[in-house]
Amino acid sequence: SASTQVVIVDAPKVPEVSITRFPANLASSWVVNSASSLQLTGAFAIDGVVVATPDELGKYDSVWSEERGRVPIESVASSVTGLTLVIPSVSQLLTVGQEYTFRLTVTNREQPSVTAFAETTIRVNGPPEGGSCSVTPATGVALMDSFAVDCVGWGDADLPLRYEIGHARAGTEVSDSSSDAITTLSSLSLSSRGSALLPEGEWMFVVRVFDSLSSSVVYVVPGTVTVSAISTSSEDELQECVVQRLVDNGLQDATAQHDVDKVLQLADPLAAILNSAAATASASSTSTPAGVVTSSADGNATVSCASTASSSSAQRTPTMLAASPSSSDAASTLTPTQQLRRTIRENLFAQLRSLAE
Repeated sequence: SASTQVVIVDAPKVPEVSITRFPANLASSWVVNSASSLQLTGAFAIDGVVVATPDELGKYDSVWSEERGRVPIESVASSVTGLTLVIPSVSQLLTVGQEYTFRLTVTNREQPSVTAFAETTIRVNGPPEGGSCSVTPATGVALMDSFAVDCVGWGDADLPLRYEIGHARAGTEVSDSSSDAITTLSSLSLSSRGSALLPEGEWMFVVRVFDSLSSSVVYVVPGTVTVSAISTSSEDELQECVVQRLVDNGLQDATAQHDVDKVLQLADPLAAILNSAAATASASSTSTPAGVVTSSADGNATVSCASTASSSSAQRTPTMLAASPSSSDAASTLTPTQQLRRTIRENLFAQLRSLAE
């Protein structure tokens, strides 16, 4: 008699495909900033088990495509096969403001009809644009004059905007405000205005403007500012002048409020004064009235910080700048300027440490 043999063949399992993005934008899962690169990583599973071994992966083809037809995928990605798609430079290869839909298709090599895909859509976010920044005044004196930076006209779809203000030596090549050559004067702030005290020298200002998705543009403020040294007629007058300016500019208040930006603003010009030959007292024995503009030997304007007769350095010296007890006879031989350097360094470092605690 005839017999019938029945063979049961398991139907191929359809893969479950997923895509993850790197770097992930914490503010929006589908936005990529134009200044970054883009990496899409795919994965697929069979019956809930991720396929990861080379033998199993070899049974499937994985191909990337861009579904909106806005860009030939082969022209922007390092490779369109495999589970990883890398676009090394978004700004050069994709268009700001456009949306792109990337698809990863996984197909069983033995049975091409068994296929599945996953998609992810991204929008390319550009930095703020259309604005400018300016600084006033063009000249001033270290520790005495504050330089104001004012930014206007910046716009972006992703609000609010934030501003980071820094300065660098005139002539510095600037491509990114994270450069070591740039000193941050004002950390990220919603205010489009900022002010700063500067050390002696010629300086340029650099502003970095961010949108709410952290896309940013670096703007170099046109022109430079010239900062002159404090002019004094004696070491005693220099000591009193520097302490007076620290008090007037609120070093103690800034420390109490944990305002790191303000403390560092004061520390920068102070360090320049203490480490400069300009800290050495003028050979002139003629005292200059407080606040009088004079001319130095090189023709640059300087400003005297002499005290008035009714005030004394002891009255204006804050507790944090009180002199430390001398630990040796050698300390008593220090000049007033050297004593000032030692005292302020000790106390300023203590204040900076307290901010970090």
